[in-house]
Amino acid sequence: MYFQIYGIAHLKRKDAVLRKADFFAGLIGLFFSAFMYWQSLQFPKIGITMAGPRFFPQILAVLLGVLSICLIFRCILAKNKVVEPESPEEAEIEKKIPIVKIFSAITASIVYAFAMKYIGFLISTFSYFAFLMLLMQEKKRFVKAFISAGMVTGVTYVIFGLLLKASLPIGVIFR
Repeated sequence: MYFQIYGIAHLKRKDAVLRKADFFAGLIGLFFSAFMYWQSLQFPKIGITMAGPRFFPQILAVLLGVLSICLIFRCILAKNKVVEPESPEEAEIEKKIPIVKIFSAITASIVYAFAMKYIGFLISTFSYFAFLMLLMQEKKRFVKAFISAGMVTGVTYVIFGLLLKASLPIGVIFR
């Protein structure tokens, strides 16, 4: 139905715009990964082992670089392909997210980073994920958002707080 309403020309134009955006996103990711790798070289090297403070950032930089290169090649190789939605549900997903939701999510991320110091990891993480889930849902399902946010917070706490014994922020107001 989507294909019949908008026609081939619309899909080709839209695909070309998305391909160009993906190409530039791949270039930005590639430059960012090179910068991140270069910055990680300033970390101290400990002993003869490879697993010092620079090891993990370098692995992430290389992974980001590889994925960025894959994105760039995918854009180049898919030059003449027209992507058709397979179902009406897929066509519905193509709706644009309002700019207010994007700025709300960015603002929530900034608030989350500052709130963690004051109210701690558990409360700030739960609140942050619940807010994002409610923000991105078409139909506001509070129970589903709160259960999902609780599960994400709980799994993250078990992995980092209990298994890896990482010190998670408690919060200034709870000391």
